[in-house]
Amino acid sequence: MLHKYQHFNPNKYELDVKIAVVKSGFHCKYNINYHFVWIPKYRKIVLEDQVKDELRIILTNECKALYLEMLALEIMPDHLHLFVGAKPTHNRM
Repeated sequence: MLHKYQHFNPNKYELDVKIAVVKSGFHCKYNINYHFVWIPKYRKIVLEDQVKDELRIILTNECKALYLEMLALEIMPDHLHLFVGAKPTHNRM
């Protein structure tokens, strides 16, 4: 099944470079990344215009509040991709 929206392009965000980076803590080295895909029920086209803008603001603020590094965020009209990086000591929910 082909979708009418262009699929997420990791090269646009240079994800290969960002994900490959091994970071260091006081007593460890780590590389922890998460890829979230969120799809509204029935892939309903709701993530457009003002909803898209507000969602981007909310996700950006939540990543900051949770101390997550937002590596990429791509919002299509019927789904979104979010890549974040975390520290091994991350314990916030």
